[in-house]
Amino acid sequence: DNGDKVALLIAGTSADDTRRAAKAVASYSEYTFSGTEALVSGTSDTDIDVSAVEAEVVAEEEVAAEETA
Repeated sequence: DNGDKVALLIAGTSADDTRRAAKAVASYSEYTFSGTEALVSGTSDTDIDVSAVEAEVVAEEEVAAEETA
């Protein structure tokens, strides 16, 4: 959040993952979003699950990303 400006990033490990996450955000009233990050998973465009990202998981992913950089 930067004053009146807000940024939203939607990214997946594949095009299907990104589409699934975008669909979940577009239909946000059907899902429970909380916090600043969410994990969207599923196997199709109709099988969508949204869950909170635990702080520990985020920290582990950041460490892994730094190790591969």
